[in-house]
Amino acid sequence: LASVTIPNNDSDESIYDFVIQGNCIVAGREIDIQGNDTSIPDADVTPSAVDLTDFGTTYVGLPISIPFQVYSLGTNQLNVSSVTITGGTGFTTTNLNQNINSGGVASFVVTFTPTTTGTFNATVTVNNNSNITASKTVYTYTVTATVATMPAISNAPGGVTGNLRLWLKADRNIGTYADGAALASWQDNVFGNTRNAISKTSSNPIFYNNATNNVNFNPVIHFTGGSAMYGGQGFNNHDMFIVVKPTTPVNRLTSAQDIFCGDDVNTNQGSQDVTGFSMGNSSARHNNEIVAYNQAANTEYGEAEINTTKSYVGPQIFNPRKRDNTASSLMHLFNNGLQLTTSNVATATFKNILNSRYWLGRSEFFDSSYGGDILEVITYDARNNDGNRRRIESYLAIKYGITLGNNGTSLDYVDSNGTTIYNASAGFNYDIAGIGRDDVAQLNQKQSKTVNKEDDITLGLSNIFATNNLNTNTLATNRTFLTWGNNNASLAAAAPLMVNISSGITPALTTNVDFTAVQRVWRVIETGGDVATVKVSLPATMLTATLSPPGDFYMFISDTPVFTPTAEYRVMTANGSNLETSYDF
Repeated sequence: LASVTIPNNDSDESIYDFVIQGNCIVAGREIDIQGNDTSIPDADVTPSAVDLTDFGTTYVGLPISIPFQVYSLGTNQLNVSSVTITGGTGFTTTNLNQNINSGGVASFVVTFTPTTTGTFNATVTVNNNSNITASKTVYTYTVTATVATMPAISNAPGGVTGNLRLWLKADRNIGTYADGAALASWQDNVFGNTRNAISKTSSNPIFYNNATNNVNFNPVIHFTGGSAMYGGQGFNNHDMFIVVKPTTPVNRLTSAQDIFCGDDVNTNQGSQDVTGFSMGNSSARHNNEIVAYNQAANTEYGEAEINTTKSYVGPQIFNPRKRDNTASSLMHLFNNGLQLTTSNVATATFKNILNSRYWLGRSEFFDSSYGGDILEVITYDARNNDGNRRRIESYLAIKYGITLGNNGTSLDYVDSNGTTIYNASAGFNYDIAGIGRDDVAQLNQKQSKTVNKEDDITLGLSNIFATNNLNTNTLATNRTFLTWGNNNASLAAAAPLMVNISSGITPALTTNVDFTAVQRVWRVIETGGDVATVKVSLPATMLTATLSPPGDFYMFISDTPVFTPTAEYRVMTANGSNLETSYDF
């Protein structure tokens, strides 16, 4: 089986894909066993992370289950009479006792359940009646796993360390890959090892870290529609956060975009397992879906947002998560902090998926399908409470310039201690962005602009650079933030503001000057300590489109939304196509 993928510029089928099947068979009964779509030689005694016979490093209480596929490659039906596993404390396997038609596939699952530290090896034996190669009637290979003492987790998204199991973030690759480089490995920020995402040959996504491709000055991993990565463990459906930026708007007509998928190990390779988070027209189990969490084949559980008019454009934070921590709890879907209205199917078939292997940009069954950027992927093996969820969302929103909630009403933003850094109830909830430092979250955002608009205000610590990492200035204190939003008022002229520019001069002198301001007002909130002087920059066309002053532009600063003649002001000077000034809020 294979998937044909044709990226194109069709508005509703930007990635056209379909499955083809071909059989290359030999006379008689032939067997091939694969892990991770890679053949495992008979009598193999050198486990590898490529075919997942090397289960990698895990910890007591975190089992790993790996399915292996048995292919019948001969002209005649293949019989597998049993699958056994010997040696290696902690290894078990499901049995397989069935006939497999020519060209068919069946699977069994090897599970390693760690109970103590050490390295463990076992031998898998698949008894069968193949007759092409005599020795293959007892097909064997070695599997291995290492159990280590779980390290303390000192850093986590929003500082939420408990039950964190996977954390892929694009900026982890700064210094390892150059801008525009093909990404071979994406390092997990929690435990590493077989949780790292790996690219197979010719399917590498691209690491970008430049002013054109970045999201809010931070790097991205770009999937072309032909890109994909895999990891041996780390998918957990209890609580997942995925930050994406699709290349084109996604709606109900968009071809399936499999973004972060895991493995329902009870579903055979040939049964179209699409377990995980997808966008677009993702599964026949739904109609008119635009985002979905699906499990296994299309006859099983799915939870989807159904909408015939909505489109997702630009960077988005998605959070598929269990409704509660009970075993039978179904899923909710959140977007930018808000719970989506969803419909579900086949609820009785829902399963908890814990520490399974995973794929980025594809599912287990279907090949590469996602066209767009992945910025961050996070999983927990227990559902976070709402307070911790908001910490994680705030971290992601500040980092990527995403407004939480609905643009205009928004939600509170908090730091890793849960302290409010932007209070939505005070208004000015449009186009929220911020800079800040939060060490436990590894957040060091030194310049920022909302992703809602191409043209808007940018604030940068001391100055503004092409990328966040090129800004080497430092926020002096941990958990300090400067966060801003606006009232979405018009950029047309407001009532003139009269200012005595000679105020304070002795002897007294009055020099009244009229200032014509735009109606839009920004609220800037400083929390956690002093944030040093920032550069404030905006495209000149934001102002010149509606105002034609005879003199300079000024930025007025007030402690209240009402600007009086005593308000501070700074002259904004031209820098290329931008107007800029500096101020210590």
